[in-house]
Amino acid sequence: GKRKPNPEIFEYALKVTGAKEEESLMIGDDWDADIVGARTFGMDQVFLTNTEIQQATILSKDGEIRLPRHNNSATFTVDKLSDLINLLNK
Repeated sequence: GKRKPNPEIFEYALKVTGAKEEESLMIGDDWDADIVGARTFGMDQVFLTNTEIQQATILSKDGEIRLPRHNNSATFTVDKLSDLINLLNK
C-alpha cells in the first residue's frame, strides 16, 4: 500500500530480497519517485535519462531545446539500459 518515494517501499524491498542498503542500487527513470526516494533512503541510484530527456524537451523557434528538470545529480546516470552492463562490471 506504499508508493515511492516513501522510504517504507525501499525498506520492504530490502527485507523481501534480503539485500543490504549499501550493496543495493535503485535504477529508475522517475526523478522524484526513484532517484530522490532512494537518495533520501540512503541507497545509491542510477538515473535512466532517456525518459527524462523526452519529458523535458520543448520546441522553440530555433529548434529543439533540452531543459534540465533539476539541479541535483544521481550516483550514476545512463542513457539506456544496456549502459548498465558496463557500470555494473566496474
